[in-house]
Amino acid sequence: MLSRDERARQSEAVKAATNALGGNGARAFLNAYHVGLRARPLDLAIASAAGLVATEEALRVAQRGFEASLPVSGDKEDGDDG
Repeated sequence: MLSRDERARQSEAVKAATNALGGNGARAFLNAYHVGLRARPLDLAIASAAGLVATEEALRVAQRGFEASLPVSGDKEDGDDG
């Protein structure tokens, strides 16, 4: 059973990940082993305040990568002469 502080950190991590990556992306990010963190982000966030901060920073990096992969509004698709 999680302590009150652990539940609060878990909630913060889930909210931040869901806001950044959406539901499916958040679940994938939080539950997969993260090489840079050397842990599952959710486990790290629950374990300590420092772990939550590290998870949130890794999430910001992941979000920037996710946003960079999105098409830019107004871009033409290949073969579209407009």
